[in-house]
Amino acid sequence: MAWNSLRSGARCAVGNADDCAFFRAEIERLTDRLYGVALRLTGNPSAAEDLVSEAVLKAWSNLGQLNDRQAFPKWMFRILTNTFVSD
Repeated sequence: MAWNSLRSGARCAVGNADDCAFFRAEIERLTDRLYGVALRLTGNPSAAEDLVSEAVLKAWSNLGQLNDRQAFPKWMFRILTNTFVSD
């Protein structure tokens, strides 16, 4: 899983070190909540893990579009929800 890789300290393949450290810390802080929301949305643990992984990858790919780092949690949950709706 992508988010487990980030949690375990895997190196980011792209982006600068500050972005990577920020992103990893935020995902670490939000992982349980993201999974809880994903589980409520999907009703399936495996599907919830896949949904979180996909949302995390989308967030990392679009991190440059986030103008206010304090808005990261709201932005991340919006990505999670939009990913669920679009699938």
